[in-house]
Amino acid sequence: INAEYMGYEEAIKLLDKAIEMDSTNCILYSNRSASYCSLGDYQQALIDANKSIQINPRWVKGYLRKGMAQMALKDYSGASKTYRKGLCVDPLFSGCISGLQEAEDKLKEQETKVNDTELPPNSPLSPTDSEMPPVSPTATFEDQPETPTVPTFATSEEYKAAANEAFRQNKHEDAIELITTAITLDPSNNILYSNRSASFCCLSKYSEALVDAEKSIELKPQWIKAYTRKGAALIGLKRFDEAVQAYNDGLKIDPTFEACLNGLKDVEKYRASHEQELKNKNTSTEVTSEPTPEPTKESKSETPQKTAEEYKAEANAAFRDGKHDKAIELITLAIELDPTNNILYSNRSASYCSLGKYNEALLDAEKSIELKPQWVKAYSRKASALLGLKSYEQAQQAYKEGLQVDSSNEVCISGLKELENYFITLKEAEETNNKRSRDEGEAKDETEESPNKVQRTN
Repeated sequence: INAEYMGYEEAIKLLDKAIEMDSTNCILYSNRSASYCSLGDYQQALIDANKSIQINPRWVKGYLRKGMAQMALKDYSGASKTYRKGLCVDPLFSGCISGLQEAEDKLKEQETKVNDTELPPNSPLSPTDSEMPPVSPTATFEDQPETPTVPTFATSEEYKAAANEAFRQNKHEDAIELITTAITLDPSNNILYSNRSASFCCLSKYSEALVDAEKSIELKPQWIKAYTRKGAALIGLKRFDEAVQAYNDGLKIDPTFEACLNGLKDVEKYRASHEQELKNKNTSTEVTSEPTPEPTKESKSETPQKTAEEYKAEANAAFRDGKHDKAIELITLAIELDPTNNILYSNRSASYCSLGKYNEALLDAEKSIELKPQWVKAYSRKASALLGLKSYEQAQQAYKEGLQVDSSNEVCISGLKELENYFITLKEAEETNNKRSRDEGEAKDETEESPNKVQRTN
């Protein structure tokens, strides 16, 4: 038994040292959680999985590790919720899909056991008509099923219908969770992404809404509602020119579509409102009704409006100090003054990445590339965002595109090399796991054959 566990214990020791050196690396905690799980220390595995998620909520494997630990601890309801959250990060992640199915099966088994429990007639535990069905009197607390917050259904259409009902009741978090599950069952259904985009918009999660709207368009370019979702998300992001383009793209499909026509009006309304806000922000404070003496020539001065470059310089200082939220706020002000400056989007992408907001980082990197395709840094920003989203092959492509712009760019060269090493390591690990599985299978076969050999010798 010690030999079987020796590899995991050694892995934990090595990961302990790695975490001492890099305590903000979510992957290290995720990997240590897996090792603890393999050793049967599920509580410690759960602690590490929670830490991984806390550091990087976009790292889907953190939810997988947490769900596995909860399953081992028989917290099937908690595992179900965890896997659903993981699928909100990556709707196609097979580990969370199969984990969710297993958790739901366990919950159904528990419900069946509860419903099959019979009590003697006139038992004091027998329920009256107004009471809930009985739970087995021998069941422990952890065996008793919790009521899932989100119901389970058999088909994506049932989840979609439940999501629509949740949306009508303004329960947008529930709607998103339901649609996410529906997407795992039917990942090529464009309407599901369009609907989830609407829910994200209602929660002011405009970057996520934009990603879903664009996915819906990609799946079915003739689905006009997706263009209205895209326009609404872009308005929320204050990218008004792009919102106009989105609504106009929709009108190419149907020139009379009312939602697109109204959307164009909304763009101008929100643009005017936004410009007025900026104007109010930049004007000096209103003079009080009391007369004030005429300032002297020496004291007469007005507070000048800051330029985009000044906001950019302040943002850079905030970035260096690790104040990424402040940096984003300052760069956003700079962008409002200079919306065609590709460097601003590239810089904001870096700040979003530092906060683990990889969808937003990706959008800004792509905007920077759109504005100036020859700006090589934007490609490395795009690659960083894609790495955060675990889209490794796309990140590799982004680095390659950057090197087409500047073949000597060290960031793209080192990033590409690291990814190539990662793919090699991944392949080697896969081969090692396959060999281990084959060896274990052969050892099992020999064990099963040994009784027959003994009988033959007798």
